Amino acid sequence: MEAVTSNHAHAGRIPPASTCHSRALRLLPALCLALCALTAFFATATPARAETPAAPTQAAYLADRLREQPVYVTDQLPRAVPRSTAPEFARLAKGTGVPTYVLVLPAESVRDGKELLGAVHDRLGRNGLYVLVDDHGVTDATAFGVRAPADDAWSTQLYELPYDAGPLLSFERFAEVVAQGPEKAAARAEAARAKYEHDEPEAMYIGPSDRRNQSFLTGILLSGVPLLILLLAAYGRRLRRRYARATRNVDPTAGRAPDPTAHQKPDPTAGRATDATARREPDPAAGQASDVTAGREPDPTTRRMPSAARWRPVPTARRMPSAARRMPSAAGRMPSPSPVVRVVAVVAAAALAAAAVALTATAVFDQTASSGVRPPTPAEMSARAERVAAGLRQDPVYTDPESPRVLDARRLDRLHQRIDDFRRSDGGGPVYVALVPQSSENESAGDTELFAAAVHAKVGEPGVYVVADPGDGTIDAYNHGLRLDGDRLLFDLPDDITLGDSRADESDDHLLGERLDALMTFLDRTPRTDRPVEGPSPAPAPSPAEDNALPPLFATDFWPGLLVGAFTAFLLSAVLAGIAALVLRRRRPATEPTPHLPLTAPAEPSASYLRRTAYAEISALTREFTERDDEPRAWDRLDAALLLLDGDPGRARRPGTDPATLVTVIVLARAGRAALTGDDSELCCGVNPLHGRGVRLSHVRVSAEDTSRRLLPVCELCRDTAIADPLGIPPRLLRLPAPSGGGRVPYYDATDGPLTAVPRGIARLVDKVRETTGVH
Repeated sequence: MEAVTSNHAHAGRIPPASTCHSRALRLLPALCLALCALTAFFATATPARAETPAAPTQAAYLADRLREQPVYVTDQLPRAVPRSTAPEFARLAKGTGVPTYVLVLPAESVRDGKELLGAVHDRLGRNGLYVLVDDHGVTDATAFGVRAPADDAWSTQLYELPYDAGPLLSFERFAEVVAQGPEKAAARAEAARAKYEHDEPEAMYIGPSDRRNQSFLTGILLSGVPLLILLLAAYGRRLRRRYARATRNVDPTAGRAPDPTAHQKPDPTAGRATDATARREPDPAAGQASDVTAGREPDPTTRRMPSAARWRPVPTARRMPSAARRMPSAAGRMPSPSPVVRVVAVVAAAALAAAAVALTATAVFDQTASSGVRPPTPAEMSARAERVAAGLRQDPVYTDPESPRVLDARRLDRLHQRIDDFRRSDGGGPVYVALVPQSSENESAGDTELFAAAVHAKVGEPGVYVVADPGDGTIDAYNHGLRLDGDRLLFDLPDDITLGDSRADESDDHLLGERLDALMTFLDRTPRTDRPVEGPSPAPAPSPAEDNALPPLFATDFWPGLLVGAFTAFLLSAVLAGIAALVLRRRRPATEPTPHLPLTAPAEPSASYLRRTAYAEISALTREFTERDDEPRAWDRLDAALLLLDGDPGRARRPGTDPATLVTVIVLARAGRAALTGDDSELCCGVNPLHGRGVRLSHVRVSAEDTSRRLLPVCELCRDTAIADPLGIPPRLLRLPAPSGGGRVPYYDATDGPLTAVPRGIARLVDKVRETTGVH
């Protein structure tokens, strides 16, 4: 009973059912109002994102494009393949003879070309030849349901064309080979592989570095060639003057009336007893010029002799030296141009050379562009940025439909949630993520900062613009108008986010979903600023026309080339002058200084030494005698030396001349040169005639085996040796090859010719030469 009572008591406190229902009706308007408020709040806090269908896969998107047109050209390669080239690709595709579908995509958007073409074919459902082209040329081709030599055509265009041929020309060659049929295509591919397997075809275009090299070479030639002409002309003029002075003929009768005694030879025996064997008479032909040699530049070694050389011996029919007869007269010479005319001619030649270099360089280096790509239009340059901006207006995450998917649905939802959270955070704002490949051939030339700025300008909203490359996996973020520390975003973003680690390199999707999530965490922790911060304004990308155009030929490295050319001209002229000096020295070899002869003259000279020395000495005497022809002793000695050489000094350096004759020529030539200097000595060292001037007669020991001695003139060194060490003289004796062979013997035993007269003096040597040659 108590329980019942108790229940009734509680029951009395429970309101009736009708009362509860009325209270619920009174709370319903309040609940509806609260629900509307919550709906308005969330609508304000989170922007409504329209429900869009799942984006198509890469193969499905490309199949849809090919369903519209058989050729699809991406908008991501305007610098290499503008979209305006699509009609040309379509025209070439029709020439293959089979249905042909062409995809022009950036290389960064393709992982496996064959696999992509197969997937596109499956989606499109049409048989034909499917071709994949990137910014360099045809990369893959597969035939589905048709008979087409895709592999041979690809090989042919790969080997036959240079690397810079370009996509359009590459596809043109590909289509040409496909149209030839399988048999001809196979033969052509094999021939191309055999020809260019180890050597690529020559490039069709040059680059900026090649143009700089051309400019550098042009500068070198433009300054070097004219300057070299001027320098060589100046050196040649100096050399001509020097040899003109050295070989100038002194004609004391020029311009005067003929003197009947002008052709008489001065008497070399003046003040001495008359030698009946030395009588001479004038040669009537000696003063006449040879018609053959008139106007010819005389050889220094065959110049005409002075007035004394016009005489020849009477009793013999032996001809005088050719140098004494070949005398061009002054009247027969061509008048030389004046110095002013020469200077003008040289300067004109240099100017003509400079003009020829400039014109030739302009004609040879006539390239103006570094490739054959047509310049894209402004619409083509901005197409990609507009496409990405339009997508970001619909969804803060834009995935390039031409590229493989790198974010699955879970990662994509996670990224959207993080972007929404950052937008609602204090100091945060919108984040726009563009998953688009970056190539050097796109509108921004591969500059992600420039691309982000262009997209921001098209979107027109502040925010953090993120550029993620699905091709190489790089991530870059730029702040445009949010209250974020821009320096931290630019310089402190970890490499694990921007570049990824080894795991990202090994993954097909580069772990972009995970790294973008880490980027959002970094943005959440980035310090806020008091006012919005604008990102840096990047420099504009070079225009395609400027990027493709070569610099002018007369620019860049042309100016350094001018300096190098001038230096090269001076250096080359010095080298050529040195070579000319060596050649002239060989033709006119230098003689040894007289004081050095006792020390340098060999006791057993070689044939080459004797030939070289004889030619040098007779050439030197010939040159010096033309300037001083008033020394009769010098004439006698020159005359005797030329008689031994049959009048030709050049015979001294020809093989076959007897060594004793060469020694005699050397002795006479040196004695003649000494006479020209005023040396009246008649003695020559009898120990070794190559020692030169003798100073006294001395009994010297001439054999190391016995005590036999000879009375010989000796030079200073041999005199001192004979006094201090008599046994030192035999090794110093001049030894020549024995006539019968078998070694060398003293010179006076090696011959019975004029050389044996050396111990009796130079005058006796001259007489001995005349007796030997039949001249009296």
